[in-house]
Amino acid sequence: MASIEQGVRHETHLEHLRPLAREGRIRFAGPLLERGAPVGSLVVFEAPDLAAARALAARDPYVVHGIFASYELRETRDVLPELAGEGA
Repeated sequence: MASIEQGVRHETHLEHLRPLAREGRIRFAGPLLERGAPVGSLVVFEAPDLAAARALAARDPYVVHGIFASYELRETRDVLPELAGEGA
């Protein structure tokens, strides 16, 4: 039962991010790995300001349902903006 519930939460987590992805505001989203096993997640996204980023993070289903034990937000600066949208 727990794996089904986690699967539903995983899908709602992705659904939470998809509108940002469609708007081109997700720069990267994926698990952090150690020896192939997930140990965390990293989502790099654009927001109008830090308050908007905090609000978005607080609504993430992984935060709401306690799957993320904690999370951090950091402001960054893109030093290669010409690469945006080209894919890696």
